[in-house]
Amino acid sequence: MKIKICGVTTPEMAVMAAELGATHIGLNFYPPSPRCLDVEQARAIADALRQCEPTPVIVGVFVNMPVDEVESLLDTVGMDLAQLNGDEPDSDLEQLSERGFRAARLKPGETTVPLMTRDAPAFLIDSRVKGEYGGTGHTADWDAAAKLARDHQLFLAGGIKPSNVAEAVTKVRPWGIDVASGVESAPGIKDPEKIKALVAEIQRVL
Repeated sequence: MKIKICGVTTPEMAVMAAELGATHIGLNFYPPSPRCLDVEQARAIADALRQCEPTPVIVGVFVNMPVDEVESLLDTVGMDLAQLNGDEPDSDLEQLSERGFRAARLKPGETTVPLMTRDAPAFLIDSRVKGEYGGTGHTADWDAAAKLARDHQLFLAGGIKPSNVAEAVTKVRPWGIDVASGVESAPGIKDPEKIKALVAEIQRVL
């Protein structure tokens, strides 16, 4: 089971999450978010993570950023993947190829699969909240996600936290779990005890 801790804001926080079991670390580049990073902050985090063994996959989270800028940030910071959280055209995902995947904010009951290029590593399912692009803490439609998870590698996001992650994993059987606010003590501040509890609950039901 992949575990993606998204929206880390310091090198120390990122390394802590990796040491506690995160396989993927998400770096946010969406300015309205309290977890948004500038290039230097992101590069410092990526540099620290590359000292971890094993090294987690570093994912940049973008919302409606021009694809050329996304590619430039991937290279400048040293990230592995781009997660497109906005309303980007399919051509952006095609240009990123194996370096990009889409986050789909599904309405309740919706099971339309977002475009996946042949080389895309996965896609992410989140809840749809009007005017928001993820990180809301609202739970996604697990029944719809479970149907998609039978045939696709997907990260399940949306309201995941230690108290419900075991149910989410058991019901959906996703490829990975994506968590941001569910393991925080405040926006952008990850709580090690919550991460430990999340990982323990996932391991308990696998």
